Amino acid sequence: MALSGTIPSSQLREDYKEAFMGKVEVLRKIYVPVNEDNLHWYLVIFDMNQCQVILLDSNPDPKKKASKIFSIKQLALYLEGMLQHESFYDFESTIRPKVSEFPILEALGIGRQRNDSFDCGVWVATWMKNCIWIDDYNIYVDDATRMRIAIDLIMKSYNLKKNTIIKAAKKNYKKIEEKNKNLVKK
Repeated sequence: MALSGTIPSSQLREDYKEAFMGKVEVLRKIYVPVNEDNLHWYLVIFDMNQCQVILLDSNPDPKKKASKIFSIKQLALYLEGMLQHESFYDFESTIRPKVSEFPILEALGIGRQRNDSFDCGVWVATWMKNCIWIDDYNIYVDDATRMRIAIDLIMKSYNLKKNTIIKAAKKNYKKIEEKNKNLVKK
């Protein structure tokens, strides 16, 4: 939304500040999942303690690096505009962070998705979930990771389709169980 230019930072500030960000004085990191050309997801982390921007990409394309850096700089300016508002601060004396001046670092030595996979969203979700308190971005994604994210998304209280999905899963499980019983009988 920020990169599309369709929503002013003042509106986004009101929509997201309380739900996702809080006060700058206690803010450690700001995670921003970015969708590139409706084909690929990568994660940008604004590390407020280290005053740096970290780019995490499970399938980096060297040909798109310059445009990615440009997008991150635009995002940093947008975020900086949001963070100028007094509602983000408990104290007037708090220095407003200049996130647009933070160096952009690409995490090295991190895992990569397979070339034939479409797991970039799973990687982004896993980084966001697992790397909140530690700076080790070298994660591993497998079937168990995918299943854990799916279950987490389904079971959250804000998922309005939760009961429908659980009911369908139970129905499907019973069909599979019945099929397996029939195989054993033969």
